Amino acid sequence: MSLDGTWRDKCDAASRDLIATGAVHSSPALLPYKPPVVVLYAHDHAWEYEFLMKELFLTTFTVRTIFYDGEGFNLDQLVAQTNTESEGGRLPIIMVVRSVGEGGCQRQTDFARRVRPTVAVLLADEYRGGRCLHDWFGSHPEFVRLVLRQYSWQKHEFKNYSTVHNIVLGHMPGTFKLHFHRSQLKAASDRSLVWSFFGAYKNDRKEMENELRHLNPRQTRFPTHDGEQAVAPWMGEQYQRSQFVPIGRGNAVLDCFRIYEASRAGAIPVIVGPEKELHETFSHFIGHPDAMPPWLFAQSWKEAAQLMSKMKSEPRQLNDVQTKVLDFFDDEVRAARRAMLVEVAAYCPPLT
Repeated sequence: MSLDGTWRDKCDAASRDLIATGAVHSSPALLPYKPPVVVLYAHDHAWEYEFLMKELFLTTFTVRTIFYDGEGFNLDQLVAQTNTESEGGRLPIIMVVRSVGEGGCQRQTDFARRVRPTVAVLLADEYRGGRCLHDWFGSHPEFVRLVLRQYSWQKHEFKNYSTVHNIVLGHMPGTFKLHFHRSQLKAASDRSLVWSFFGAYKNDRKEMENELRHLNPRQTRFPTHDGEQAVAPWMGEQYQRSQFVPIGRGNAVLDCFRIYEASRAGAIPVIVGPEKELHETFSHFIGHPDAMPPWLFAQSWKEAAQLMSKMKSEPRQLNDVQTKVLDFFDDEVRAARRAMLVEVAAYCPPLT
């Protein structure tokens, strides 16, 4: 894939037209082609790879990928490789990096300063370890035009930057079949399980199971060790048979991959927590700023059980909420794609 005159003419023309009309901010999908980009992907966070590559990058761009060791890379060699793949900086760069400590942060920001990625994607910041990268990326729009991050910076009480936006976490690799589409899903009212859950006992999950057990006499909890990817295909199938998926608190925050695995499977996530924490965690996504998702929220698992029981007794409402859950996930994916495409469309540096 070379930066030939044909692509350059298309890129320049599309960029000029979209920017001139303002459509670059509202309808970047008007681009009649997939712009080429270089994706720098630190291979020490493989969990998110399938979601990012298949649902965000490859559907939007023509991709060259460079895999590198997120902590032990040789800076000069990686910069040289990036310059080669990006044809001397003529192709936009998307840099995928996970939350790292201060030492790792310095290496990553040195790298970003030299290659100037158009987009940075900050992953795995459940424990607030990504403050350094969050602040550097957000405060240097001359080096990074857009930052998409996992886990709400509002919940972490990080600083607000206009270029930084929260995205959904995605799903475990292998959860969904290659050609999975929501049109294949059963309506919630036609599903055989009221709820199902995959995961280990911790935090409030035993209470969750006790309060919800009566809703369905069938086995609905499938104990696993957290991070056990071998169960992913089976988990995806069970979620597609379930009306609800109770979430339970994760290691540090309420947000977790299970929410989005359930959402994509057409099961309604059920989340319990204090109202303030729920709002800080879930009301700031890129596609729905200042709006809560259409999931089922409660202050206790006892209340959650009552809400689930009431909703499952009203098939029309149950199916309506299921549709809203599916739409929310799709909207968030589209919003992240659109935000990246906006910056890539505006990039197109002139050939010299």
